[in-house]
Amino acid sequence: MSFDPYYKWLGIPPEEQPPNHYRLLGLTLYEQNSDAIDNAGDRQMAHVRTFQAGPQGAHSQRLLNEIAAARLVLLDPAKKRAYDEALRARLAPPAPPAVVAVRVPVPPSVAPLRVEVPAAPAMPIASASHAAARRPQKDVTIEILKIVGGGLAGIVISTLLLRFGFGIDVTGLLPVETPPPPANVVKKPKPIENGTSTNVHVAPPGQTNPTKVEPPPEEMEEYVEPTPSGPVKKKKKKGKNKPSPPVVASPIPEAVGPTVTDPPPSEPGTAPPKSPADFKVKSATLLPRRLPAPAEAERLAAQQRLDSTFDLTKLKEDAEKKTKAVELLGLGLDRQAPPAERWTVLRKAADLAADAGEARIVSQAMDGLAQAFEPDVLTEEAELLVKAARGARTAEQMQALVETSRATIQAALATHQYVLARDLASAVRNASDRPAGQPYRKFIFDGQREIVRQQEAWYVLRDARAKLESQPNDADANLAGANWWILERGDWESALPYLARAGKPLLKTAAELEQARGQDGLAIASAWYDAGMAEPVTPLWLVRAKDWYAAIDKTQISGLDGALVDRRLTELTKSGEPQPALAQIAIGRGAARLHSSLAPVVRRHCMLAMPLEQSDKFHNGKSYMFCDRSGQANHGALHGVKPAAGQAGMALEFSGPEDFVECPDKPSLNPVRAMTICAWVKQHSVVQPGGIDDLVSKEEWGGGTGRGFSVRFYQGRPDVNFGNGPDWLSTTAPQALEQGTWVHVAGVYDGQKLVLLINGTEVAAAPTNKTISTSPQPLRIGRGPFAQDRRFHGIIDEVAIFDMALTAADLQAIIDL
Repeated sequence: MSFDPYYKWLGIPPEEQPPNHYRLLGLTLYEQNSDAIDNAGDRQMAHVRTFQAGPQGAHSQRLLNEIAAARLVLLDPAKKRAYDEALRARLAPPAPPAVVAVRVPVPPSVAPLRVEVPAAPAMPIASASHAAARRPQKDVTIEILKIVGGGLAGIVISTLLLRFGFGIDVTGLLPVETPPPPANVVKKPKPIENGTSTNVHVAPPGQTNPTKVEPPPEEMEEYVEPTPSGPVKKKKKKGKNKPSPPVVASPIPEAVGPTVTDPPPSEPGTAPPKSPADFKVKSATLLPRRLPAPAEAERLAAQQRLDSTFDLTKLKEDAEKKTKAVELLGLGLDRQAPPAERWTVLRKAADLAADAGEARIVSQAMDGLAQAFEPDVLTEEAELLVKAARGARTAEQMQALVETSRATIQAALATHQYVLARDLASAVRNASDRPAGQPYRKFIFDGQREIVRQQEAWYVLRDARAKLESQPNDADANLAGANWWILERGDWESALPYLARAGKPLLKTAAELEQARGQDGLAIASAWYDAGMAEPVTPLWLVRAKDWYAAIDKTQISGLDGALVDRRLTELTKSGEPQPALAQIAIGRGAARLHSSLAPVVRRHCMLAMPLEQSDKFHNGKSYMFCDRSGQANHGALHGVKPAAGQAGMALEFSGPEDFVECPDKPSLNPVRAMTICAWVKQHSVVQPGGIDDLVSKEEWGGGTGRGFSVRFYQGRPDVNFGNGPDWLSTTAPQALEQGTWVHVAGVYDGQKLVLLINGTEVAAAPTNKTISTSPQPLRIGRGPFAQDRRFHGIIDEVAIFDMALTAADLQAIIDL
């Protein structure tokens, strides 16, 4: 009898297998409490992990993956609703049969017709001999004629049905009318509504005051499981209307980008501007889709082929396993191979690499799986890295182990999988006891403490949320919630409603003044100062006071008010008390906050997520910055821009030559083999007729050398390009866009082709297999970093950059947020 892990370990009997997500986690059907779901997932995974070292380790790993997948579905509100609907339909009792289907014989080429007749009343069953005796004898010739006649009638009926029902003439004798093409309809974005809100950012004097309506303070689900808004999601998106995708029409020739140092001069008047819905696009996109996991039978067949091709049982030495793992990795990354073979080969490459202590190869193989297939492999990758930690001996292996494990732990923390993060960190810590790990010991030890701190802070928030469900005005719970938003996410706007209910009069006054949209920045700053001075052990309120004092326009005040601002800024700058709080807020501001509707691999490969919301604006002591929500801390400094109504929430308007946002050069902003850049844009006018207007750029060129990348408007047409040494590789939309219209522009490079998409639909592509040369320039939004006359006039919203090629479904998920 085969081993049954569901029954032996979780007590799920065979008649309840395969279990639904609730049964798998040991929950009641349709459980609504996210804390209960989260704790159940932790409990089940901790229990199943106890069997990993035993003879049933493979079953343990499979079950861990299933539990992790079930937990992610139930913690995502949208996915949970869809799953619950499907589960209710599956568990609903079947309706009693009311009709009996009688099949009419037809030729094989025609679909059988079903005739429904009422069910006959139940009759006593007679013996076979009596039934045969009563059955009348049939004439064979007549029966044959009936069958032939029925078949001919079926053919005629099917032919007429295809012609007049579906417009398909299989005979060539009945003309088919071509229906008129559908009208191009573009839904313009809904303007942001004005209204009263209890959670709104207040613009400092001299800045346009945003009018974004925020959710009520009790709604914290955006930050629960995996945290709040993603690269393009705002805190309130329900009123958003996105443009319709372009209507599919006749194919266009591929726009193969020229390999030149600089684009040729324009030819004005060659094509009139087009609205986004007027683009003629290809019927099939070039971007691949992420595949479901192969069926078990397919994987077994692929495993047999793998075993017959490579005698892997003879591999004993680590060097042999590493060599074979590299070979299998190359085979598994071949996109032309059958999916089951790719899955099996990549998984085996990761296994061999883990046995050899090669964490980097493990990460590459599992990343290949994550990019090609739908299931999240984070848990499986963490387990393989734990195995690799046992075999890491050399300095090179230890460095790879620390780097890859850090990325995996960050991904786990972003989705609150603290047990997984702690297990992996502990394994890396044990590996660092070897001589090669000595340089990393302090770094690893500090990282372990940070994981524990984040886990404890998260549990405090969960307890506070539970109490607020029944006691919304509980002072301690509100203060705990506010502290989490400020310290763990650097998000003051979300903390304000909790501070207003924290039971402290001065704190309530400061929070309510900031929520009231008032323009008196001095009054708000002074209120925070008074609250901070009343509680010297809590420097957070003085931190907020300093933010507001720094935001005051000195040209708008004079006399004693100006002297007061200068004195308090000096006092707060010299004070050392807020420094630890400032450091923690900076860490929280850099935490990954990407929406759970995005695929896990997409969230992991996000290098920049800048929604450009005013709530993400902060002062770093030198200049105003916009927060990067990707977790990579690629925050951008503001230069001259002003807030404006965006595609969803707020955005930035670029109008003058000194208007741009600049992110410093970092390795995470220098993709080499693949990339995706996307943003919502609304162009007011062309800055350089016949020239180039940069949207997002990190390019550098000159002396026959091109480096970096950009998304831009070239002669009024969207364009994406990158440099590869002497070459510039680009692809450009065939027509200019209609000005004053919101469009989503995306450039995707997967190492084989460069694709341009408008509103999620491909409009141009260029084949190439070049790598992207690294540019030392900063990344700029709204103006080029090298050719600084290349700037944009209009509004830009929700900029995101990834170091992988997103699929069409990934881009659509971003557009739909």
